[in-house]
Amino acid sequence: MTRGIESRFEPSAQLALLAVLLALLLVADATGAVCLAQMSRDRMRGSMMPLRGPQPPPEPVQATLDISAPAVILVTPSSEANLEITVGPPAAVPPASFLRLRGLPPYVALNEGHAIASGVWSVPLRSLSGLRAIIPAGASGRTEFTIALVTIDGEVVAETKSALMIGAAGLIAPQAAKRTAPKEASMPRASVARVTPPPPQPEAKPQTPPASPPAPALSADAQRRATSLLARGAGLLGEGNLAAARLVLERAAEIGLAEAAFLLAETYDAAELGRFRVQGVQPDPVKARKWYERARDLGSREAAKRLSVLSSGG
Repeated sequence: MTRGIESRFEPSAQLALLAVLLALLLVADATGAVCLAQMSRDRMRGSMMPLRGPQPPPEPVQATLDISAPAVILVTPSSEANLEITVGPPAAVPPASFLRLRGLPPYVALNEGHAIASGVWSVPLRSLSGLRAIIPAGASGRTEFTIALVTIDGEVVAETKSALMIGAAGLIAPQAAKRTAPKEASMPRASVARVTPPPPQPEAKPQTPPASPPAPALSADAQRRATSLLARGAGLLGEGNLAAARLVLERAAEIGLAEAAFLLAETYDAAELGRFRVQGVQPDPVKARKWYERARDLGSREAAKRLSVLSSGG
């Protein structure tokens, strides 16, 4: 009886085993078909993609050349002053290039380079770290000059401006004249009074009003404080701190230093504001005129010229 039961179930087991084998074959075929399809797609995609050879290296970014120099260089007569000019970055500097300084006073010399014309100097870049201006005795005034980086072919590739301000002689001389004038007028010189009695002169004097009230003479202490403030204000301008520089220069101008009033006016002048390398600052013609007038009243001849330019709209 047992053998009959086994013979009854043996065909069923065999069918189950065949079904399992058939299912495994179907799964294997499906998996193979998927792999073949994926490989076919990859081949088609590869055939559609362009062949790429070796890529060239990216072009190096060109650095921007820059000449850095103080906006104002304060010096005194009979002295040597460091010009503090730098050019960079070194990788962007053309080979065999040099600096050309144009517009220096003809009586000012440099300790490096050579003069190629009156007020024009050529300076090799290797000499910039120790470049100094040699100021003779008796020199005074303010002079703007241009600093240009020139290639060996004569092409100007970078340029900036600076100003050389020598001492406070432009203020001292007018004040000395104003101090001596009232003394001479107040001295009882009877002989002089008898020698100059022509009537046209007394009549002409009342008809010409004074151009501006005479500036008070500065004491030695006031002169020292104002000059120190001027140097500090010029340094702040060189750092790009325009707001702080204006406050310091205004203090020096209120003490009575013509150079400080003139430099303060330039920070508001549209024609001069750009050389201080500040951004987002608008010129103010009203304040520029105010401080140019103050500098003129303190004896600055250059301020009078600037006022004429402002009046003409130049």
